[in-house]
Amino acid sequence: MKQSKKNQKKTVKVNQKQSSSDNLKTHLLWRAKQLFILHRRLSKCILALNQHGDVPDDIAMNAIANKYLSLKIDFEKDIKKHGTSKILGINNFEDILSIADDAIKNRINNPRILQSLRYACLCLSLFYTSNYQDMEIQDIKKYTAIENLLNGKSHEAIGYWTAKLEIMKTNKEHGAKAMQDKGDKNKEAIRQIIKEQNITSMDFRGDKSKRESFYETAKKRTKEIDTKNKTALTESRIQKIGRQILKEDKPLI
Repeated sequence: MKQSKKNQKKTVKVNQKQSSSDNLKTHLLWRAKQLFILHRRLSKCILALNQHGDVPDDIAMNAIANKYLSLKIDFEKDIKKHGTSKILGINNFEDILSIADDAIKNRINNPRILQSLRYACLCLSLFYTSNYQDMEIQDIKKYTAIENLLNGKSHEAIGYWTAKLEIMKTNKEHGAKAMQDKGDKNKEAIRQIIKEQNITSMDFRGDKSKRESFYETAKKRTKEIDTKNKTALTESRIQKIGRQILKEDKPLI
């Protein structure tokens, strides 16, 4: 039996509405995955900064974030099994808004912003994944408005701290080189004193005057080498370097 033209139009409209709804749900899952990718980028930025500087790590946030950091993109099964409220303590728009607001209000130059944004991106991502089937257009508009703010702030923070990381790396490299140069100069100065004073052992075997002369001279010269702090090496450090030099310069016979 053929459908009437009126019923056919109704069927087409229902199918179109269903298709539109399905497309919207698929789009929400895509957005959830993009947020999760952003969460991973923020995590990698934090990890890199921790290797070169002091970036505060929030243990409470990490308990959840690290659980998902090792995953790829397909985390739907886990979130559907447990639910967002059980895993994150998030039940509604106000909860998400509070977390996002806490993240966004931080200044870009505050390293805590990376932790806060990472957690907020993860929360919204998992909330999308857990609730996308029940969300209406008006709900989606509210959440995507928050998402856009998180997106913009996160990319700004990543850009700022990536540039900061390059400065940290450069300073660390320069600092390491300066330390190495100073160490080489101290070693060469102590080697010269050993030659000048004909030192054959760091034990000095009861020769108090020789011992005092060696350490006083070594302290004076290493203090001159430290142009920044004007601090001499300690006797224990001088002794350690002296033993190393005597071992290195020992005749092979």
